Amino acid sequence: VEAAVGGIWDDAGPIGYVGIIFGGIWLLLIAMLLFLDWRTALISVLAIPLSFLFTFLVLYIAGIQLNTLVLFSLVLVLGLIVDPAIVVLESIRRYVDLGYRGKASVLRSIEVVGLGLFVAVLTSMIVFVPFGLVSGTFGEIIKYIPWTVFPALLASYFVPMIFLTWLAAKFIKPQRGEELKDEDDIHTLWRLARWFVGVNRYILKHVWLQIVVIVLALLIPIGVTIILFATDQVRQVQFSQPSDNEFLQISIPRPANQSHRDLTIQSTEVENIFKGYAGEIKAFFYQNVDGSIASSSNMSVFIELRQLSDRDRKSPEITGALQDDLRAKFGKQARAGELGAGPPEGTFPVSVKIFEPDSDKQALVSGRIAEQLKTYPEVDLVQTDFEVKSKELTIVVDSEKAQSKGLNTASVYGQIAGLLGENVLYRINDNDVVLRIPADTKPTSREALLATVIFGSTGSLKLSEVAVINETDVASAIHSLNGERYAQVSATVKDSRDAINVQREISDWAKAHTAELGVTERTFEDRAGVNEFEKSFQELFLAILLAIIVTYVAFVIFFKSFAQPFIILFAIPLILIGVFPVLSIFAGGQFGFLETIGILMVIGIAENVGIFLIDYANRKVREGVDK
Repeated sequence: VEAAVGGIWDDAGPIGYVGIIFGGIWLLLIAMLLFLDWRTALISVLAIPLSFLFTFLVLYIAGIQLNTLVLFSLVLVLGLIVDPAIVVLESIRRYVDLGYRGKASVLRSIEVVGLGLFVAVLTSMIVFVPFGLVSGTFGEIIKYIPWTVFPALLASYFVPMIFLTWLAAKFIKPQRGEELKDEDDIHTLWRLARWFVGVNRYILKHVWLQIVVIVLALLIPIGVTIILFATDQVRQVQFSQPSDNEFLQISIPRPANQSHRDLTIQSTEVENIFKGYAGEIKAFFYQNVDGSIASSSNMSVFIELRQLSDRDRKSPEITGALQDDLRAKFGKQARAGELGAGPPEGTFPVSVKIFEPDSDKQALVSGRIAEQLKTYPEVDLVQTDFEVKSKELTIVVDSEKAQSKGLNTASVYGQIAGLLGENVLYRINDNDVVLRIPADTKPTSREALLATVIFGSTGSLKLSEVAVINETDVASAIHSLNGERYAQVSATVKDSRDAINVQREISDWAKAHTAELGVTERTFEDRAGVNEFEKSFQELFLAILLAIIVTYVAFVIFFKSFAQPFIILFAIPLILIGVFPVLSIFAGGQFGFLETIGILMVIGIAENVGIFLIDYANRKVREGVDK
């Protein structure tokens, strides 16, 4: 989680977001100066630091540091923070142009937009609730979004009401030559806005035209979305990746019981390959090569590339060439990949776990799933626990020989266990004094183990004098979860963006062929968290659906109508006509976590526009205007 959200300000990452925040504030100010008068723009922009101040106070009380995701959330919410201020201040300015002055213009403005503004902020907060309802590692990552967004949105409602209205009453002046006859006077609007008003009036005069607009507005976005997903022009990914990444990661298999000398030779061979990329690689460092942790069966190397302007190829092309060179030297299990957005990927991003106590059936099912994976064009490499064999050594002590040397079976096994592992010699207060044997001095073969010296009451002797060692081939790994044994089939994909689709496809295939494979559906239950991110995304989308339902209920309560909320929610399918074609053309068709956030923001903005339109229409009806 810390790797994904970033630590506190200990590197340039979070500082970069601070720069983006200030850049966003300047951009908002420039945009407001273009579309609003300068007094309204300057007062509106004050909502940002005041709202951020309240947000920082809440984060401090909650004990949340300013990590990368918190700062990203602040960037995300910039536009939403300033919206209420713009609505209130622009309304005040309009009533000033109508002849209201000071306190009167503020009170009239709040009377007109107050309810709509409250509903708009409330629904914006509801839209972000789903990010707090997701479980697992993904949920732990994105929980910072609602923690940051909620106080910012709450402050964005109260700041213009409490602090900015009196500034507006004092400093906003009527614009000369822009006097308004009444609230419905549109002569000061832009020509394009007046054209839209005319088009809408024409449509409202013809019922058949209204029906056509509604039907097309539903069918076109939904139809385009279905076509784009069906033709794979848009596909679901966990995190969309840029066209070029600055960091790569390679993984190279290491032989079992590799000595320090062999490890040095292997790392030298890796660095010789890197020499061919000297003009593209800026730096690299090793991870998991000391044999100290369980994952060290692979040599992992992180690579930092030079800036794109200083190299001729982008990272995907470099990655492909590097992987070809590594496989030519170290075999097909060598892998190179890009490190992009989101948490780091595993060596094998696709895997199926088979919970079955019978090892023969495990091997059979593993083979069938591996065969199916190999038929997928997106899959690059498939590996099962039964394809990669390891040597298992079984020590059998001859009790009679052991006794003749002043030993018993337990003491022989105890000495061997101490040699291969670690022993707690004694305790001093609450601390253990532990004897550890350096990894490079441990026996690494059957012959070396037989030659190991042990001690009995008659003196030292070799293990071969009292025991024999049987060597057998076994699966490369024996997995167990909560007392249940399982085997694993793993795969890599040619394009990391295909991982989530391949994972879903092979999981569905396995569950659909349980009878043919001679197992039950429980065999493939995701008890080990294989599809944790897939599950999290499903929870996120279900939570979004729930948020839409809650939003509808809120609209019913505030507008006292079951039909009017549908008019506001009608904007949701309309946004699809812009979102997915743009993703297909400009973002490589990737629809992931960040794109989901973007859609939620657009939903909130579209709903806010609808809220103000419905609120304005209801007010006009109450004033006696004909529907």
